[in-house]
Amino acid sequence: MSAAAIDLGLDLPPLPDIPAQLHRTSLRLLQAAMRAQLPGNLKLLLHTLCMHHNDQAGCAWPSIERLATLCSTSTRTVQRNLCQLVQRGMVVVGRAPGIRSNAYAV
Repeated sequence: MSAAAIDLGLDLPPLPDIPAQLHRTSLRLLQAAMRAQLPGNLKLLLHTLCMHHNDQAGCAWPSIERLATLCSTSTRTVQRNLCQLVQRGMVVVGRAPGIRSNAYAV
């Protein structure tokens, strides 16, 4: 049976658009995130931020709600986990002009 034929009946959110070729910076960030010695929940959040990274802007700006949906957790848990990543020096949180959500530099 092919994977396309399996219907799990899940209502999943759309995945972030991934270009055919990841830019070098994004690829390095993803590789570093996978090697990071972190608990699974922090690693998943870091990986999700890397997947949203915009090489031209040098940061990512997914909303807390989007991160919570993609990480299958609550918005409050995402906020706590972001604080831990910031304390570990793995993420810098700031504001980007013209963007409503926070900007995250990984």
